[in-house]
Amino acid sequence: MNRIADAAILHLTRYGEIAQPGDDAPGPVGPSLTLNSPVGVCLDRRGNLWVCDTGNNRVLVFDAALRELRHVLHAPAAGKKGAGGVPFRMPFHVCPHPDLDRVFITDMGNSRVVVMDCDGAAPRFAGTLGDEAQGAFTPLQDPNGITLVR
Repeated sequence: MNRIADAAILHLTRYGEIAQPGDDAPGPVGPSLTLNSPVGVCLDRRGNLWVCDTGNNRVLVFDAALRELRHVLHAPAAGKKGAGGVPFRMPFHVCPHPDLDRVFITDMGNSRVVVMDCDGAAPRFAGTLGDEAQGAFTPLQDPNGITLVR
């Protein structure tokens, strides 16, 4: 049995439009939700679907059934000082850690990889990678894709 071919198609959102204030409130997915160039998608270890809504400079976290919008991240730690408070600029790809409740997001416009812990009720900012020189390594320039290998 081909489960994909037998699956019902669900209309979730409009595509290619700029998000309007208030149309992305957490809760049941409403008819006004829109995505603009969603690029990266992953399922975390807890069954949440992460979507990099690149054109709207945000990361959306849905339940696996795509019925509930659980979290909207405009910055890794909105309202905080430092790297966590820097708004996303073209979040591009997202990748779960193979063994931990952790997700890595490439934030192309800020030349960094954002690390989020997702072991609690809400994603928590854990840090950034690549946005500063370390040892012999220069900072990243527009990181695009990401893969973690065990």
